[in-house]
Amino acid sequence: MSNMFLDPIRSGMRGFEAIVSDVAKQAQRRHDAPYSDETRKAVCVRWRELLTFEIEDALAIAAYYVAYNDLSPSEREKLKAGNSAAYVQASMAGKPVTEKQKELLGKLGFTGAFPTDRKAASEAIDNILSTRCVIS
Repeated sequence: MSNMFLDPIRSGMRGFEAIVSDVAKQAQRRHDAPYSDETRKAVCVRWRELLTFEIEDALAIAAYYVAYNDLSPSEREKLKAGNSAAYVQASMAGKPVTEKQKELLGKLGFTGAFPTDRKAASEAIDNILSTRCVIS
């Protein structure tokens, strides 16, 4: 859905209201497209509701994407990396520790209570590696 906001911005549109109006039109077109399944239609309906009934939120989203588009490519990459790192960490919570993590923790000489999930194992590995000195 990001591109629904970024497309009009990248084509030169700068007014938040105009951007929101354009996104609403795109959502309607996607909803009405013959290839839209029920899930896609439901997402489009929710977007149209947001754009219509929660206008302050919709304008804030438009403002965010205008500011995002104005960032340099390296600043955008940093932002993406930060967002994806948080997602990866959250996705590991509650999943069992992998064999590779167990093996690496053993090779690193990990002592203490063994991590209960991938996230905790990843954090333990990061902590061990961050305290080691690298001599080159």
